[in-house]
Amino acid sequence: MISRNITTVISELNQWGNLNSATTFLVKNFCELFDWSYGEVWSPSLDEKFMKWSGYWANNQNYFLKFSKFSSIHKFGMGIGLIGKTWQEKKSLCIDDIFADNNFLRTEVAVQSDLKAAVCIPVLDKEKVLCILCFFMTTLTVEDKTKAGEIYNHSNEIGEALAQLL
Repeated sequence: MISRNITTVISELNQWGNLNSATTFLVKNFCELFDWSYGEVWSPSLDEKFMKWSGYWANNQNYFLKFSKFSSIHKFGMGIGLIGKTWQEKKSLCIDDIFADNNFLRTEVAVQSDLKAAVCIPVLDKEKVLCILCFFMTTLTVEDKTKAGEIYNHSNEIGEALAQLL
């Protein structure tokens, strides 16, 4: 069932005219499908030296505004923070407890927003990371990890669809 829902979302990507709109659509739909509170999109900078914040979706825009604004001013190099580590490893990563993870660099503001766990998923076009989808929640369950794994299993399919929008 999870895989079918993901495939349905992917099949609708071609109706978006650009990468930014399509990735926002992805984050919104995955958050709604899986009952995740907040999702972000991170994209490579033009020189591909950093991942930069490219947008977000939240189930409560006002509540998550501070975290979103704080995130939007950050950039992550390869291997730095959860975003940079996901970029480097090209695989889905999870943090059960943001506060206990020294590699998560936005802890204080995340915890103020009651975001205590995260899953980060690279979207690949062949071996290239097109973007990173990062989802936050209050607690990370085994089911959330399974859902993140299913999204990652479709990463190349998502990447192929997004590459057509470049």
